[in-house]
Amino acid sequence: MAGIAAGPAHAAEPACFPERTVSAAIKLHDDRLHVFGGLSAGQIVRLRAESTAASGDWADIEIAEPIAVSGRTERKHLVVFPRQDLEVRPGLAWVLSGAPLAIQSGNQQTARVVVAPPLRGDEPQLPPVEVPCTLLRGTAPPEVMGWDTVGPRKNGRDQVLGRAVEWDGTRVIESDAGARSVPLRGQSVLYDGRRTAPILVRLEGARALVEVVNHRDWTRYRGWTAAQGLRFRRTRSPDVICGCSESGEWLSLGLPRKPAAPLREATPLRSTADGRPVATLPGGGSVIPRLVDGDESLVVWTHSGARSGGILLFGRVPTAALTSVTAPAVNAVVAGKVRAPTTGTSIPDGLVVHAKWGFGEVSFQVRATVAPDGSFRLVSPVNRGTLEVWVETSSEHHLSATEYVALAAGKTAKVVLALKPDESEPSRDR
Repeated sequence: MAGIAAGPAHAAEPACFPERTVSAAIKLHDDRLHVFGGLSAGQIVRLRAESTAASGDWADIEIAEPIAVSGRTERKHLVVFPRQDLEVRPGLAWVLSGAPLAIQSGNQQTARVVVAPPLRGDEPQLPPVEVPCTLLRGTAPPEVMGWDTVGPRKNGRDQVLGRAVEWDGTRVIESDAGARSVPLRGQSVLYDGRRTAPILVRLEGARALVEVVNHRDWTRYRGWTAAQGLRFRRTRSPDVICGCSESGEWLSLGLPRKPAAPLREATPLRSTADGRPVATLPGGGSVIPRLVDGDESLVVWTHSGARSGGILLFGRVPTAALTSVTAPAVNAVVAGKVRAPTTGTSIPDGLVVHAKWGFGEVSFQVRATVAPDGSFRLVSPVNRGTLEVWVETSSEHHLSATEYVALAAGKTAKVVLALKPDESEPSRDR
């Protein structure tokens, strides 16, 4: 939860305008910083307040439709877009029109912006630049056709128009004023469906004016280089590279969308952490039940926009609010046996099977007591995906390796947990 402040200190009005677009899967926290859902890339939100202070780089956001939701999230993936190429280094380097930009600071007239790297660990190739708010927009331009793990997808991003030129290794090109670029590759590369390529602008004797357009990092460099060593004909097919995918894996709570259960009426969705209401789900719509636990059910509510973007909320609702749902049809059960490390060794008393589903802040856990004969049975806290299961003592000392169990609604999975050698003695419970 690093980077998200616990209170409203240092809150400020949003720079330029309140609209922002989500550029990567982000979590939604309530006012106690419990996660209750998240947003996927392309979702449009409205900022109520934000902070870049030492207390945390966070934003309070809200969505009015199709459901009223508000929460707190990290602001680094809440982006705006330039209406034209932005000159970052005069006569040498530009950020491309339509790039997803993070606002670092600003007011109602200007903003300091930088390309928002799509993947953890990536760094923007160009430094921040201050621009008028009139050159920015809070929603993606109409040519954006969708989103993937590295950002907005636009038609033609796999192409770079112009006469292709190549050179071996990297070169530093210079502007008319003598400014020098970072080292730039001389090959055409197709990376995550986005082309990077050098093109020839013109030849002047022993030097050439070239542009290097990078549709993945959203940069354009223009400058002079020696004509010697340039090739004006592509000698081989462009490299095709696929980067590492990174997204909000916890959003998989919403998949598959069956079994589904209609809501009889508008129903409060309550936090799984403390039971406080976090939203009101509309009546007549459907939710995805993940666990029916007596009078309450863990459910997921999702919505996807026509073009892109999406909302996922999870929490508990009264089981009576759902129609056509039964525990045997919804719940995933895990049954198994704890096995002693050697034949004839007894199973110690007081062992517990610990099961965990989830990723980081979004996780659900359950424990079940092991019977004297080593058998156990538990209802998984979520009925899809993979459950981690292991044996531990009452003091949480692990006695077995972790096993991974595939879950399915209404099904029972079997698993055997073998105690580690020399871990079956009661005296080892520490």
